[in-house]
Amino acid sequence: MKSRVVLTVLWLLGFTSSLLLIEAYIHTRDANGIYILLQQDRWDCWRPLIVLFASYLTGILGFWFIKPFPSPPGNLIAERARFAIALTCTLLFLGILDLLLAEGFLPSGNESQIHTLVGSATTFAKWASFLVAPVNFYFFGMKK
Repeated sequence: MKSRVVLTVLWLLGFTSSLLLIEAYIHTRDANGIYILLQQDRWDCWRPLIVLFASYLTGILGFWFIKPFPSPPGNLIAERARFAIALTCTLLFLGILDLLLAEGFLPSGNESQIHTLVGSATTFAKWASFLVAPVNFYFFGMKK
């Protein structure tokens, strides 16, 4: 149970942090004093992130109420190892996603192309879903 709570909180924080990064671009000016992202462009950047996280969070939150798969027999050491793998994969996935979104704030970043950064982040998430989909399936879909 504790592992599911930790992973759920991580996913909700990852979702929130990605939206807050986009929001930060709206309130930040570039070297010329121009806002990096206009408020009317907020939804164009939020929409792909909401769609991306909706696919994961729907499964995670849904599996909190419906547990379709029986738990495999196992011992405490194996369960801790599985949780360490799940935690590592989730942190790696969400960390890279946020890094790609925050690239506009880095010294070498191109702050004028926020839509491109969002596109890169969502493309990464689609291709790297193999890191988190199986662990989410296991930890949230099993009856415990």
